Amino acid sequence: MNRFVEYFKLYVTEVKSVMRNEYRSIFSDPGVMLILIFALIIYSVIYSLVYRPEVLTDVNIAVVDESHTHSSLQLTRAFDWVPNTQVSARPLDMEEAKRMFESREIYGIVHIPSDFEDLILSGRQSAVSVYCDASYFLMYRQVFQDVVTTIMKAGAYVELQRLMQK
Repeated sequence: MNRFVEYFKLYVTEVKSVMRNEYRSIFSDPGVMLILIFALIIYSVIYSLVYRPEVLTDVNIAVVDESHTHSSLQLTRAFDWVPNTQVSARPLDMEEAKRMFESREIYGIVHIPSDFEDLILSGRQSAVSVYCDASYFLMYRQVFQDVVTTIMKAGAYVELQRLMQK
């Protein structure tokens, strides 16, 4: 056991010696120091300036409402209540919405199917489709997060109404 302790102490001494020599080599080399300092400046200051306004507001989206019911109208209005998205178009069909999306007039499409209210009133789940522009990550994140959050809140409200009626 005593021999093991001696070897361990020797090992720790050698590791400390190697670490001391490596740190001395790193911090005495001006090229390495320049890269370390330059990298810190780039990543902490300059890189963060690009993403400084991290929250986009009033991102234009379109809602294709094939249901034309009170519930779908309330959901469409809810997208406008969120400060980061704005329903700027209500195309009649998905083809028109795709054209607007491709021409960058809008950055997201919400498709409400024709059986939206019927499914909700019958107690079943209705699928609302969301299409986002993923070529610009901040835009994608903002549209997707706000639209999905709004849909989830609307679903929770419907569930609350259903439970209150029971």
